[in-house]
Amino acid sequence: MNRKYLSKTIQPIIFCVILLGAVSNAQNLLNNPESIVFDSDRNRYLVSNWGDGSIVQIDSNGVQSYFSTAIQKRYNVAGLYIFGDTLLAASGDTLNSDTTGKGLTGFNLKTGEIIFHIPIPGIGLPNDITSDKDGAIYLTDYWDDKLYKIKNHTPSVYISKGILGYPNGMVYDSVNNRLLILSVMGPGAPIISVDLNDSSVTTVINTELNGTDGIAMDKAGRIYISEWTTDQIFMYDSNFNDPPEVFSKDHNDPADIYYDKINHLLAIPNFTSNTIDLVTIYPKSGSE
Repeated sequence: MNRKYLSKTIQPIIFCVILLGAVSNAQNLLNNPESIVFDSDRNRYLVSNWGDGSIVQIDSNGVQSYFSTAIQKRYNVAGLYIFGDTLLAASGDTLNSDTTGKGLTGFNLKTGEIIFHIPIPGIGLPNDITSDKDGAIYLTDYWDDKLYKIKNHTPSVYISKGILGYPNGMVYDSVNNRLLILSVMGPGAPIISVDLNDSSVTTVINTELNGTDGIAMDKAGRIYISEWTTDQIFMYDSNFNDPPEVFSKDHNDPADIYYDKINHLLAIPNFTSNTIDLVTIYPKSGSE
């Protein structure tokens, strides 16, 4: 979740930045874009609008249209995640007086129709989403400092309040069967590991950054973190052995970033300017 909800180098491995936003003679539908995913079957990006609760699709030519307005003006939408044939959306702070239905919404990825909605009583701010190798879904709760696990459409608290330091972005590390979570308010703004074998929580590294938001992992295991206070993306090596590099900069309040493994791009929603940056990732070795 982005900056307004919290109380510009070295040589980066970048080739180009492609800006997806207002297209000539076309309407820009982005409204505080928060999260982005790539639907490879349909060659499009899907973007959540925190500002109005809609979900926008952007085709290969950069042309925008609405994927869904079903919860527009009812819920803000934070994290997006593709789970099989379903688009999951973290339906967050409400845009009206109804606060009873906050939780997780599932959309048919082909039609955009709502398949299900899972309200989570007492949740503060449903934020980022991922899943593990067994098909369990995980959802960070920023305001209430919790991590939820959802199995068979049934949510339960997986990590209780007071441990994660207000969890924001999250990614599943399949090699180590763990969740990597950005602890925004924890000492040193650490990256937290949640071991899914035993539910243990440990600190991987203290980022010492101020305003971390999104986290992504590429095919080589490198970790990318967005920081909106400096409008930069930082990159760690797969083992966190070296200090982070500045991967890209000059964004505009970068939010929940995403690794597009098909096109080998890092997709970066710019929350304030209502645009999307696509940054090409080039390998540092022959491992990719």
